[in-house]
This record gives sequence, structure tokens and C-alpha cells, in this order.
Amino acid sequence: MLNEVKARLEARCPECGEIRLAAEWSRLMKSGRQPNGGVTTFLLPGDAIGGKAELATGAFVQDIRDSVTVVTMLQSVDARGQRALDRITEHLGDIRAALAGWAPGETVGVFEFTRQRFVPETSGVMSVVTEFSITDQLRTTP
Repeated sequence: MLNEVKARLEARCPECGEIRLAAEWSRLMKSGRQPNGGVTTFLLPGDAIGGKAELATGAFVQDIRDSVTVVTMLQSVDARGQRALDRITEHLGDIRAALAGWAPGETVGVFEFTRQRFVPETSGVMSVVTEFSITDQLRTTP
């Protein structure tokens, strides 16, 4: 699902630049350095919460609420970063609009915007965490 979300964000939010996944996030956190460029966007898996479960004629079915997290790191070191900071409200709105109401592949539900919060830093990088959730189903044969 993350690759489909990544493609959607890249198509709908060009100011996000290249969307990076968990392995690159891990490397950046381990290095202790700041990201290069004005806008750096990471797409990370979020929580998964189990919902109602049913056992029906040889099948186990349970609703699952999956979430994804978009971490946007902004700094005014290049034109893209300066543009995104100048229109921060619109930029963050573009991210919400790209995913809210959309569903990747064969999921049961659509993405819903969950929350967005500023993460204070003293390094000169503005970080914003945006979270979305989607309902899907776990189906197994016991």
C-alpha cells in the first residue's frame, strides 16, 4: 500500500519532491544529520488497530484500521523549500487533499485525514507530521 500512496503523493503534490520511505528515514535518524534540500518528505507506516471480528463459514474476517504517516521537513535552503514555506498552509492542504477520500488497490475503505501537527525543532528545520487512516479487512482461513 505504501508504494501506491507514494505514487499518489508524487503525482498530486509536486512540491513534496521525491517521497522517501522508512529505510531512508531510519538512515537519516541514525546519521543525526539534517536532510538535504528545502523539502524532504517521508512516508512511513503508522498504527494498525483491530476492529470487529467475525467467524463465518470457514473464514475469519476482521476490520483493520491501518494508518500512514507523512513527515514533511521544510527549510529555506532552496527555491522549493522557500515556496513550500511561503505557502505552508496550502502545501499541507495539498497533502491532505491528495489522500483524503482516495483508496489504493483493493482496500475496503478510503483514506481519512486523522491529524496534522507541528514538531518543534531547534535545527532550523520545520517538521510537520500528517496522519491518515483507512479501513481494510483481514481475511484468513482458520
